[in-house]
Amino acid sequence: MKPDFFSISMFPTTYLEETETLQKFLDIFKENDKYIPTYWGNDERVKLNYNAEEIIQAVREKKVSELYLGRDKGNKFNLMIDVYSNPRAFLRLKCKNLSSKQYDSFLDLSDQLASILKPSFGSTHIFWPVSYPWTNDDERTHIWMDTCALPTPVEYFKNGPLGVGARTYISGLCLEMFGQDFILNSPGKAELLDWGGVHLDIVESPFHTNSEQLLNAWVKMMTYLQPSGCIAEHHFDDDQMGVSFSPGKQWEQKLRH
Repeated sequence: MKPDFFSISMFPTTYLEETETLQKFLDIFKENDKYIPTYWGNDERVKLNYNAEEIIQAVREKKVSELYLGRDKGNKFNLMIDVYSNPRAFLRLKCKNLSSKQYDSFLDLSDQLASILKPSFGSTHIFWPVSYPWTNDDERTHIWMDTCALPTPVEYFKNGPLGVGARTYISGLCLEMFGQDFILNSPGKAELLDWGGVHLDIVESPFHTNSEQLLNAWVKMMTYLQPSGCIAEHHFDDDQMGVSFSPGKQWEQKLRH
């Protein structure tokens, strides 16, 4: 059984409107020929031949509010990121046909993006096939895990972190709410990063595992994190297809202020 797709989701605290930041962001893809974009646009429907200088000029002239990058060969991916300062700024990168030889490079790409964007929260995940509607507890938990690992700005800013992915980034206010020592002592593997955040892997090698092992490690991690009150409360939908959320106690207090 092969994974369905891979994703990187981040809520940045630095923004691409600054030319230096944008240049560093684009250089990440330039440094690894397996991830050099083949096209870009200011809309998901626009596909111009990739040109870093054109992108920089378009951002300087404020012709781009959302930047779209994509690659249509090899490690095919598509990426969207908000360019300007915005409390709801977001990055999403999705990759479908990633060979197992590229798993580690994908995680390295994720770490490089995090070092530039310094996300308050982010999730990088491997998505295995799952059954809809669920017919047992494992399938239900698998849907919960995948929903948490693919956050959206609407859900995140309303409810706080829904849960972790295979690799999770935490910094700033989110890290303060959890407590750095609490995160560093969690199950799995936590590492304090040079830019001030933490990346938290639910297993030693988060992509080199099967779906059952990943799910079991995820449940163990969530069991540890949930008493903190920073993780959103979850509620399984009656149609056995999805999960809804409400803010955890700490996030609810944050919303009141």
